[in-house]
Amino acid sequence: MRINRSVTWIAIIALAITSLAITSPAEAQRRSAMQVGPKCTGGVGALFNDIEPVTLYDFEETAVLYMWEEEKLARDVYLALADIWQLPIFGNIALAEQKHMDLVWKLIETYGIVHSFTEDTPGVFPEGSPFAQLYNDLVARGEVSLVEGLFVGAEIEDLDLSDLYAMA
Repeated sequence: MRINRSVTWIAIIALAITSLAITSPAEAQRRSAMQVGPKCTGGVGALFNDIEPVTLYDFEETAVLYMWEEEKLARDVYLALADIWQLPIFGNIALAEQKHMDLVWKLIETYGIVHSFTEDTPGVFPEGSPFAQLYNDLVARGEVSLVEGLFVGAEIEDLDLSDLYAMA
């Protein structure tokens, strides 16, 4: 089952490579670093202005914090792969992951969720985070070959979807 999903994601990534190969990895990284706040959410950030926060259960707060770290993991790995392989698709996906991070951050702010995030340096996670070692492992695997890098991208997406499904 895992192989079929991976093959599916590789096909999707390959298709995306042909359609998104307009931006250079360096340019995508630069744009990713510059896109913060409401601009990077395509206007979706403005919807948060209308949210009337309710009290969240502890497990909901934990899920939101976990989602932010998982989106950061994805962004950071894609940035590393863009740097390693100089393939625009990795930089472009990193931009999308940054948008996801920003939207989840808006949830953190809107609901006043207490967190321990003190910086946003790629590859750096809060102490005790399960994502620190996973980041190192995925980047190490992704630098073995371009194909393995694409498999790493597919694995990240599979992990993200699986976790979202488990939280629903």
